[in-house]
Amino acid sequence: MAYRGRPGKLSNWWCATTGSHVVCGSLRVRGVALELDFDPGIAWIGGEPLELRWRGARGKRRWRPDFMVRTVSGTGHAVVVAPDKDDGPQWRENLEVLDEVAPASGWRIPVHHVPAKMRLENLELAGEYRKPVPVPAEEQEALEAAFCRERPMQRERWHVACRRGLLWIWRTGW
Repeated sequence: MAYRGRPGKLSNWWCATTGSHVVCGSLRVRGVALELDFDPGIAWIGGEPLELRWRGARGKRRWRPDFMVRTVSGTGHAVVVAPDKDDGPQWRENLEVLDEVAPASGWRIPVHHVPAKMRLENLELAGEYRKPVPVPAEEQEALEAAFCRERPMQRERWHVACRRGLLWIWRTGW
């Protein structure tokens, strides 16, 4: 987590929901972005797209909710990531300000926790396969032709391997 004098590690997550990168303020926040990306009820995710400014007890204050999210039903959410350890006075003040602003804007305010270690690792693993990978046109046509009708999977592998000249790889088990 960043604090005065120590910058946070900005990281981006390529989001399959939006088809673009989402800015994450830290690696912890990136974990929540991953979880949001797998939520079928979410249509759009934006990372720190707005900043709230106000005068607090300690002078001028500003805060950015971690994500703005739009659901498939059109509802807006200002998603915030809960702190690691305790929620101190600054965190509570930030949430109070967000609670005041949200009803006027029609937002809901879900507070997310970073996914547990095993869940996070599984999300990262599955998330890597959601990124677009360019496929040459001839390979795409060969795959589409091979799988256009129902056939047993063993036969399909053989058919695709023969068409692509990959039979020797398939036989050796590489």
